[in-house]
Amino acid sequence: MNITGSFNFLRIYNKLDRKFKLPIFFVVFILDFIYHSIVSLFITLYDPTILESFEEGTSLIEIFLLSVLIGPLVETFLFQYLIIEILYAFKKIKLEVILIVSALAFSLIHTYNFIYIIVTFTSGLIYASYYLYLKKFKRRFPFIQVWALHTLYNLIVFILDDVLNF
Repeated sequence: MNITGSFNFLRIYNKLDRKFKLPIFFVVFILDFIYHSIVSLFITLYDPTILESFEEGTSLIEIFLLSVLIGPLVETFLFQYLIIEILYAFKKIKLEVILIVSALAFSLIHTYNFIYIIVTFTSGLIYASYYLYLKKFKRRFPFIQVWALHTLYNLIVFILDDVLNF
C-alpha cells in the first residue's frame, strides 16, 4: 500500500515541511485556525448563539479544564490515536477510509448543534491527516503533537470567547 500516493494531505504536509522549513505544526495550526475563524464568522452572522457550547453557570475553571486540558487529551487519544492505529493495523483499509472514520467520530462527539458537527468534521480531517503524516514520515511523538495542536487551538478559543468575550 503506497500511503503517500493514497492521500494528498500527506504529500502536501511533506512539501510544506520541506519548502518552508517552518515546523509543519504551525502551518497546520494556522490553517485550522483560519478555517474556523471564517466559518465561525459566517455562522454567528446567521445566529449569534449557535456556537455556544457550555451551559450558563459553568465556571471559567471548569470550562478551561474541560475544553483546554481534558477534552483535547481524551479526543486525541480516542479519535486520532486509537481509531487511526487500530484501522491502520489492517493493511487493506485505505487511508481515505481511516481519515473519514476518524473525522466522523471526532465530529459526532461535538454535538452542540448540527452546524458544529459539520465544522468539526473538517478539523477532524486536519488532525487525522496530520497524525498520519507524522506517523508515515516517522516524525516524533505524533500523539503529543496532535494533542498540542488541538490544545493550542482550544486555548486560543477559550481566551477569545470565554475570557475576553470577543
